[in-house]
Amino acid sequence: LELATDPDYKFELAVQLGFLERAHAIVLESESEQKWKQLGDLAINDAKLDLAEQCLLRAKDLAGLLLVYSSLGNAAGMESLAKSAADDG
Repeated sequence: LELATDPDYKFELAVQLGFLERAHAIVLESESEQKWKQLGDLAINDAKLDLAEQCLLRAKDLAGLLLVYSSLGNAAGMESLAKSAADDG
């Protein structure tokens, strides 16, 4: 992972190795909506819901956020999500 120079390749390696925090640091530089969603989904699978929320917010993945907020019992998050969904149409 340290030898890789291409950010996309580094991200994929970090994901494959299960280094989600490292993948998060890499994706901060690229701002790829697809990578944010991928990382958010992986974080949900690993029960890292705080990381999942951060990633899914950046990916604008309302369905994923609904899953996270309902799992956490986060009423404020659900309200915010409902407002975002209404604003987006």
